[in-house]
Amino acid sequence: MRFQKWHVVLFMAAVGRAQVPGSDFHPVIPRAWDDEQIASLELPLANPLGSPKHVSADYYYRIPVRTIYRQYPVYPPGHGPEGYFSWLRQQEPEIVWGEDKNGKRYAPPLKTEADWIKAGEIVFDSVLGSIPLADRALETLGEDASKRGLPLMKDGTVPFVAFRIVEKGRVEIGLGSCGSCHTRLMPDGTLLKGAQGQYSGR
Repeated sequence: MRFQKWHVVLFMAAVGRAQVPGSDFHPVIPRAWDDEQIASLELPLANPLGSPKHVSADYYYRIPVRTIYRQYPVYPPGHGPEGYFSWLRQQEPEIVWGEDKNGKRYAPPLKTEADWIKAGEIVFDSVLGSIPLADRALETLGEDASKRGLPLMKDGTVPFVAFRIVEKGRVEIGLGSCGSCHTRLMPDGTLLKGAQGQYSGR
């Protein structure tokens, strides 16, 4: 559900982007979840018992916003900076967008059109979650990607995945961003965001 919520917000922001020009940017973002509209989204099945029942707008707007942490690139063995993993383990968790356990809020600037475009890109690229792996598995992750036929990016990093730190000293592999399915790795090693993806080397 949180994954869907981010997609709806991004779409509404894009709608608002076309409505308000100028540097003092105030996008007009329609209400994303409307009970009446959602109820008419799908045709009922022949057997009403099997028809989908969507959550209410009240429930939807009470869903906690997913915290976005800073992400770090994944390198195959021998490609990253010297001492990269040791450096990662020394990093404190850094919230890019969201709220910490003390209630302090963090967010990127949202004053200009460029700010909103950048904020949308942050959401697009952010992983939906991360899992801890053994050090050996983390350090050889890029090698595994290469074996599966996934080429590296121009800067030598592995596309579609990222390291994330939610607790100091523990490096996790993050997966499942919007971009992992909707970004294409081009022959020159650059990324084309919004194109049909090629996840798992497709």
